[in-house]
Amino acid sequence: MKTLRCTPLRKVCPCGIGHSALFWLFVCLAVAGCGGTPTPPGQRSNGTANGSRTRKESADSSVAAKEPGAEQRKKSADFSLTAEELQAEYQRDEQAAEKKYKGKIIELSGVVKAVYNDAPGIIGLVAAKRTLGFPCVMIEKEPWARVAPGQTVKLRGPWAPYGEHPALYDCVIVEAGPNPAVVLTAAKLADEYAADPDGVTKKYSGKPIILSGEVVENKNDDKGRIVRLKATKKVRIELGYGPAFEKRGAKLMVGQTVKVFGELTEFNFTKDSISLTNPFPITK
Repeated sequence: MKTLRCTPLRKVCPCGIGHSALFWLFVCLAVAGCGGTPTPPGQRSNGTANGSRTRKESADSSVAAKEPGAEQRKKSADFSLTAEELQAEYQRDEQAAEKKYKGKIIELSGVVKAVYNDAPGIIGLVAAKRTLGFPCVMIEKEPWARVAPGQTVKLRGPWAPYGEHPALYDCVIVEAGPNPAVVLTAAKLADEYAADPDGVTKKYSGKPIILSGEVVENKNDDKGRIVRLKATKKVRIELGYGPAFEKRGAKLMVGQTVKVFGELTEFNFTKDSISLTNPFPITK
């Protein structure tokens, strides 16, 4: 594992944009030092999963090409258990677990701890002390559009041991409980904050959020990219992207009404602005 370069106990991340220390620790763990997107667990560096057919081969199916995960949903699970159970079993006897699950389809249920990585997206389920949870590399695009931390889900995919830790790859969402993400427009959030800054900070701090609004400005400098959404004269609503995540924000065009997923912390709130850190665009 690469050495983390982020300093977790300061307000400004070396990636370039000042935000929550805890959130940046999460981000840096995900990208192994703010240097970019790592090869996801259970995958090769070319984007294909270990032990799986290449993306080019799987694209031969017109159904699968139109709906990622369609073929995967047809497969029945060989095992069904929780992420906590699977992690505990692996910790007791790694070799026995790998022998038991190698080449098998697993239906894994649990509580979402983290949603991270761009393409493919990864859902981490709460499992022992794993920082980002038990990783399930998703074949479905934009899993953050349906899933948020704190949500109960059931995922299905093949076993993919990698290094010292297990994972699943080419996963699909089988079941999803109520999404805990707060759904707001930028204008509504700005109005609430203008009326009661302290109350809004307490209300939304630590919460996942799906935020929508019209892009009125998109600028980039050596510290990263800032995308400003139409809000109010009193409060600015911004999406802040560090250099490692700048491409996410580059896709958001001025004049376009966009929707993004992210998580708010108390450090995202200043006197007259709210800035969401490295949110994922939702295009579907």
